[in-house]
Amino acid sequence: MVFRFSNDQDKELLRELIRLKPFAAVRGTTLRVWSDVAASLSSAFGVEVNVKQIRDRLTLLKQSFKDSEAACARGSGIEESVDAVNVQSHYDEREGLVREYVALEDHFKSEKKTVKTKKQQKDEQLAISDGDSSVSRCSTVSGASSRTPRSTPKRVNAFQQEIKRQEKRQRLEFELKEQELRQSQQQFEQRLIFEKERDDQHLRFQERLQKSNQDLIIECAQIFCAAISRKDN
Repeated sequence: MVFRFSNDQDKELLRELIRLKPFAAVRGTTLRVWSDVAASLSSAFGVEVNVKQIRDRLTLLKQSFKDSEAACARGSGIEESVDAVNVQSHYDEREGLVREYVALEDHFKSEKKTVKTKKQQKDEQLAISDGDSSVSRCSTVSGASSRTPRSTPKRVNAFQQEIKRQEKRQRLEFELKEQELRQSQQQFEQRLIFEKERDDQHLRFQERLQKSNQDLIIECAQIFCAAISRKDN
């Protein structure tokens, strides 16, 4: 049987995915995190949903979001980035939650790619250094000498400086982006707390109103019975 997600269920799904962040799960625990998401949503929905249904729905929501973003960009003539929109005003909207999830997922992928790039750059730097050391050792053993200054060390130093410059720039960019995402996450959590308090207050008000109506009905019944009793007497 096909499970059809409602708008509220989509929002609950996205909130749970933002909370557990399955895309950032440690290697070997990804399936367990997705299973935790499925278990939590099954409990919230009152009906069992499995991991495949959740992932398929997430894929559909992300694709719909990207299509909408592309259409907006074409309409305005501006290439709009995920971070260009204030997420805070969309926390109770499905599209805003999709935007928040996509931003977190993209940031994680970008950070992972940067770590890999840094490792490759360091490996290349070590390879160049090892190559220069080998050339130096061979020159010493052979006894060959040259009065012409070597340009390789200068190239290596320039390469190292460029790596450091890029690493510094990337580090500053990621620190800024991490700060923005932490603020967005904090605002999201505060929004959830606010909504819960608002719902609790509304529930308490409804309970008081219901009790007041019940007391009024009882009081009216008592007055009516008393009036009937006096009439009979």
